[in-house]
Amino acid sequence: SDIHIHGIRFSGCGVVHNSTSRDFNNESALSLLTFNATLYFEGCVNVTLDSVHVTESLGIAVQFYTTTGTNMIINSNFSNNPNRIRAGQVIGGGVYIEFPYCQPGDTACNNDASSVDI
Repeated sequence: SDIHIHGIRFSGCGVVHNSTSRDFNNESALSLLTFNATLYFEGCVNVTLDSVHVTESLGIAVQFYTTTGTNMIINSNFSNNPNRIRAGQVIGGGVYIEFPYCQPGDTACNNDASSVDI
């Protein structure tokens, strides 16, 4: 919670992460698609990126997954991050925001408190 990153440059970075999307090209029911990201925030609250630059890095510059609260990107730049597709991977871009969802009828899932302003 309350993550603040200020005045840093990332170049030539990126590491593999699992997505929440199933890889239907793989027969395993548990196989997920993967992607590369330089900055990856999962389950965080109140993230601020101020004067953060991600360039020439493989994949997505910044990934927010189930990151809630007040999240801000100020005076930052994400450029020249190659968009490539490799076997089982869809990668590339600037900022990616993903929120989990509940399957219809799933009584164990509760995301009523979620709201998004972009």
